Amino acid sequence: QPGADGAEDGGERLLGVLADGDPAVLEELVPHAAQARVREAEVGDGPAREDLMERFPDAVFPGTKFDTELGEYFANSDVFVFPSKTDTFGLVNLEAMAAGIPVAAYPVPGPKDIIVGSNAGFVNDDLKKACMDCLTVEPGMPRKYAEQFSWRRCGEEFVENLEPLPVPERKRFWQRFRRLRRKKPVTGE
Repeated sequence: QPGADGAEDGGERLLGVLADGDPAVLEELVPHAAQARVREAEVGDGPAREDLMERFPDAVFPGTKFDTELGEYFANSDVFVFPSKTDTFGLVNLEAMAAGIPVAAYPVPGPKDIIVGSNAGFVNDDLKKACMDCLTVEPGMPRKYAEQFSWRRCGEEFVENLEPLPVPERKRFWQRFRRLRRKKPVTGE
């Protein structure tokens, strides 16, 4: 039976995003998708959406999805395609991994910092190749990798990166702080 993205059972399914994506990515991926029995679901929205819908009638454009609906698209996908070359972190990559979906992205800052060496996805200048490589990712690896990015772990890493002030600077800091606390606030009267 068809999944949330309309792909027939047994076919590979891709999940991509439009929000920060380059329309040229679709021009590259959609023709290959049709040949490989792959159905693309472009979840998200953006200024190029209507034009892309006309140019690529075989791709599914459900628009922006949230919560359970978005989860259904992840659950019915084999690869999450992150086509942005400008996003600085791409939290959605970790969200896809947390749903157990490997991520295909360009090798740019952000995605390459998260994906390279993770065994949870691939980066490549050829996004089609990255997508195909993602189909070889061991099930469970994306989820396992994403679990490292908890709020607790973020806090621990932040604390680990703090450097204590050397004693002379620390003393001057607290002296200045006490001096500022003693000053009376200036009023407009």
